[in-house]
Amino acid sequence: MSENAGSDGHIRATCDYVPNNSVTGRVISSEKIELPNFTCGRGVGTPRDRYGFRNSHLTMYVQFKDPADSSKMHPGEHVTLGGVFQIITQNNGDYLLVRDAKVLHGDPFEQSE
Repeated sequence: MSENAGSDGHIRATCDYVPNNSVTGRVISSEKIELPNFTCGRGVGTPRDRYGFRNSHLTMYVQFKDPADSSKMHPGEHVTLGGVFQIITQNNGDYLLVRDAKVLHGDPFEQSE
């Protein structure tokens, strides 16, 4: 997936519903987090417009609203992000993206060694 996935790819779905309007995952890099699962809903009460992803290594790409937030992304730690959640299709593959992302919480369990 390219750095400009949102502008290069086709938006398959913009999620109107994501539980808690946020996701929590392990930081891979300043532009990616790893999730255990992801649920995305479009519309109210429309089962055919709900997407669910379960995998032990689901990757979500991150595009921050404020680029300075990328400094809060420390590999191996967990973060909770809010933003506009989308499913993007690019190069015949589907990707998860959070656009206009904001770090809501850092890793409260991370301790210095």
